[in-house]
Amino acid sequence: MSKDGDAVLPYPMQIGSGTFDLIAGLGQSFERDHDSYGFQLRGIMPLAENDEDYSVGNNYTATVWYARKLNHNISTSIRGPYVLKDNYEGNDRRYAMAQAMNLVPTIDPKLRGGSRFDIALGLNWLLSSGHRFSLEYHLPAWQVLDGPQLETDSGLTFGWQLAF
Repeated sequence: MSKDGDAVLPYPMQIGSGTFDLIAGLGQSFERDHDSYGFQLRGIMPLAENDEDYSVGNNYTATVWYARKLNHNISTSIRGPYVLKDNYEGNDRRYAMAQAMNLVPTIDPKLRGGSRFDIALGLNWLLSSGHRFSLEYHLPAWQVLDGPQLETDSGLTFGWQLAF
């Protein structure tokens, strides 16, 4: 329990990192008449420890994609995102007793990392008004987690964009 009587939740249930993070990325896309392809590299790195003397691990993502137009308004895509998450640095001292008794594995900062590679298939619909709707389904091709964590079984993303 914290000093104000509120329960302290394990790391994966914390609302935020409690730090300012550097978010940096680099990408390039290439367009041709009927298709496009590209890549993106992105990292999220905490700049310091939070008030509880720890920082979440760095999070890196590398993505490659290919898209093909079926006609003027509809295209399909395939994407391969790779995600690498580092373990946490430091330790939240409020977990000291539970860690000493080895009660809850989700409070071990060395069990928060892992990596995953997904295969994602998408469908895009572009309207003449500039609205774009997209649907993407992704499945992990493989994932390795450093400890007991929730793994990803699959995901479905619906997007709506307006370009002007």
